Amino acid sequence: MVEKWKYIKDLEGYQISNLGRVKSFRRKTQKDGYLLSITYDIYRSVGLDDGEGYRFFRIHRLVAENFIDNPENKSQVNHIDGNKHNNSVDNLEWVTCGENHKHAIRTGLSTIKTETMKCSNCNKESGKYLLCSKCEEEQSKQLKDENN
Repeated sequence: MVEKWKYIKDLEGYQISNLGRVKSFRRKTQKDGYLLSITYDIYRSVGLDDGEGYRFFRIHRLVAENFIDNPENKSQVNHIDGNKHNNSVDNLEWVTCGENHKHAIRTGLSTIKTETMKCSNCNKESGKYLLCSKCEEEQSKQLKDENN
């Protein structure tokens, strides 16, 4: 993939590439800009001056915000291959929280599952409840009859 550069939206004097590299043009002596150091944590980040001081920005969000359209206004950026250090634009996609969670379970990145329960009486899906609404209603009616 050919590396392409764009000025970062709302951050004057910085560029981000479609491969996840960041350049600064804030020093007048650096005509072509200079590559910034990236910090390595769970996600890769870079410290940038946003006009009010330096703060850290996650690289994958900068790439997505500057290279990937988000017409549905989804709030999270997913690493398609599960590698949080691979910030190439072709490895990123906008997702909802639910889509991100399902992807994490499907790829083995998360073991937390939000499965629905089965009714202990009829074995139909009952959401987060022990009994489905129909069986709960029948059981409640039966208890009333027994107490009368």
